[in-house]
Amino acid sequence: MAPTPQITGISRVDPMETPKYLLTFRGRMHPGWYHSATVRPDLERLWSHSQVNGTVVEFLPKFAKYTQEGTNRYRDLLDTVFALVPHGDGRWNFRFSEVMNACVIPVVIADGITLPYSQLIDWNTASIILPESAIKHLSDLQGVIDLLPKDAKRIQAWDCRPLDVEWDAWEIMS
Repeated sequence: MAPTPQITGISRVDPMETPKYLLTFRGRMHPGWYHSATVRPDLERLWSHSQVNGTVVEFLPKFAKYTQEGTNRYRDLLDTVFALVPHGDGRWNFRFSEVMNACVIPVVIADGITLPYSQLIDWNTASIILPESAIKHLSDLQGVIDLLPKDAKRIQAWDCRPLDVEWDAWEIMS
């Protein structure tokens, strides 16, 4: 099971409104224990050379602490269609839970991960799951954007799909 969100009070202001961003990420630069994953450095490399309209990726120093201003910025960045959930230090982090609370489509970039409640939720229809190698050899940011679905109806169907699961099922699993 994924950890509970670290930042509380995260929710989409109005799910019927168009999100402010297309793709976002804000987090620390954790290359995995003993540099076991290179996803975050790979993402930083791609975003450091260019920006695509509607995308924001912000890397914080490894031991950065969230301030109120930083928390507000993070909440703002969750007004997005897609949010990156890259492999970090541990098997799980709170980012996945926060992205789901905001009704944002998670773009999980991690190898061999089992998502929570997979017996109740078909994560292949509720998220985008990419192997770490999918971004390793990309030469620019547009390559990441090209990995995302473009069909507006499909994206709208994705939005908040896991929330369709009955709350009783969530309580049984906790």
